[in-house]
Amino acid sequence: MGLIIYIFIIILLISYSIHLIILISRKDKNRKATIIYRDIFTFIWYSSIFTIPFLNSSLLFFIIPENVSYLGQFWIWFLPLGIIFIILGLKIYSMARKLLKNKINSELKFFVINEGIFKIMRNPKYTSLILIYFGVVLILDSFFGLIFCPLFYILMEIRILIEEKVILSTKLGDQFKIYKDKTPYRLFPNPYNYILIIVSIIIVYIGFLSLLQ
Repeated sequence: MGLIIYIFIIILLISYSIHLIILISRKDKNRKATIIYRDIFTFIWYSSIFTIPFLNSSLLFFIIPENVSYLGQFWIWFLPLGIIFIILGLKIYSMARKLLKNKINSELKFFVINEGIFKIMRNPKYTSLILIYFGVVLILDSFFGLIFCPLFYILMEIRILIEEKVILSTKLGDQFKIYKDKTPYRLFPNPYNYILIIVSIIIVYIGFLSLLQ
């Protein structure tokens, strides 16, 4: 099973790299081909990310004996936290999607949304994905999933940096610069970023205690 997880990670990283190359090179002259690849990348991205913690879940130990519990006896205490993260992520995603839908219906070009959840963070849809993934990992008690969390966050940050620099800054110019100045947080605003760091440190500490027992 470990080999299958590594295969999923390799597929994810290859697809991610191709996506970044396309963004950086700005080879979007063939709009139809770009849209098709975006849909394919989105499917690979989501399916791979959430398959990894599922296959490595300690809840499947009766099927996959090598799956170990990272949180051990403390898992039951983190189960409600995982549910809260998922609900919060879905709520943020719903708010962002609603604003995007309304804006797309009223404009047929690149635009800046500086209201609602977008006044707090510039990329709420990516924030929601991180929260949902974190929640799923806690619920599934996936050792591999928790290890992958920091890498997942870094990949998201790199993707956002490139998208903002290559696409949004180019298309929107001063309009996007003004928005960035007013909304400086890409993913998690203060103090929520510090809360997430503290929660992560606690989880790592408890996980090590559990593995040492």
